[in-house]
Amino acid sequence: MPAPIDTLHSRRRSGGPIRDFMTPAPTTIGCAQSLEAASKKMRRLKLRHLPVLDGGKLAGILSQRDV
Repeated sequence: MPAPIDTLHSRRRSGGPIRDFMTPAPTTIGCAQSLEAASKKMRRLKLRHLPVLDGGKLAGILSQRDV
């Protein structure tokens, strides 16, 4: 029998560590920016989620549904 192919789906099912699935340096936006700016950034970069920073710390996450 051939060895199983290592895919992201198979690693998700196996319960690997979170670091294997996260984006290490995600695109972000500052909390003082407008919702319009966030929406444009998300569309331009084809993002479904956008972390929002306040003073360099995570303040929240915008999703496509939010905008």
